[in-house]
Amino acid sequence: MILLNSFFQLVERGELSEASFILGELLEKEPDNEDFISGYYAIKYWLNRESLLNQKTKIDSLINEWKTFEEKLKERGYKYNFIIYSIKVFITKKIANLIKNKLTKEELNKNDNLIINQIAIQLVSIGELEQAKEMLYHSKRMNPDHLETFFLLGDLYCLEAETNQDDQKLSKGLSLIRDAYLIDNKPFPIFDIHSTIIKKIIAELNFLYEEDNERIQYWLPDFIMIQSFRYYLRKLTVEEILRLEEETQRLERELASIPKKFYEKALARLIFFYLVIIHSLLYHYSDDDRLKSLLNALKELSPKIYDDITKILFEET
Repeated sequence: MILLNSFFQLVERGELSEASFILGELLEKEPDNEDFISGYYAIKYWLNRESLLNQKTKIDSLINEWKTFEEKLKERGYKYNFIIYSIKVFITKKIANLIKNKLTKEELNKNDNLIINQIAIQLVSIGELEQAKEMLYHSKRMNPDHLETFFLLGDLYCLEAETNQDDQKLSKGLSLIRDAYLIDNKPFPIFDIHSTIIKKIIAELNFLYEEDNERIQYWLPDFIMIQSFRYYLRKLTVEEILRLEEETQRLERELASIPKKFYEKALARLIFFYLVIIHSLLYHYSDDDRLKSLLNALKELSPKIYDDITKILFEET
């Protein structure tokens, strides 16, 4: 136990050579210990790439190397354990510090937000939520229209809300995800999700659509909006509502003539717009006639989603 604690302290300080020596001693004592076997492979892997770790310019190379390392672990059948996790924490924090230095010196631009987002995902996975949030806000400022950033930031707020039982943060998280889908309906990185609420929705969609990723991506915004009816999302401006109404009317006109191949995607998008407007009418604006017409349209296009929404509204009353 003493040797193992020394190993962790050395890894935390980046003294990989010394850490490798200690793990080698532990492996000699327990040559069949699978944790020590995989851990020794991992520490040797990064010790052989120590020059890359010490570079201050090639952040993307370091991130790509970590991805390669994870692929190698899978190939060899090595599972994450406490030793590999300690190395992950060191590498992730190393990359985060390199990014922070570049941000301080204003050496990054909007094209680098993908790199920032990737390291934010890793920071969340090691429990560094505040650092991850800081990274994502940097990314959002650099590229305010990048939908993935909104989604990741929203998921992070949802995760924090679940940890702290904070409905206000959950509302903020769901607002950011809704806003992401209002920007675009491109596929989101569902394998990088950490919050329970979004994971449960994805699990439900996996069951409904038999793990058909394309269809899951079509309907994910709709199912997230269904859950969002329990919370006060950010109030959309009048201008945003008007643009949304225009898009809704355009899709309604085009829906009947859309080729079968694209019909489900368009249908899911239209229903998402319905749900967003209905939510706004219930929480922030008042137009009973429009609300009634939207609910009727929703009932016609998707009786199941209509039933889900009315059940939630009944619970609220």
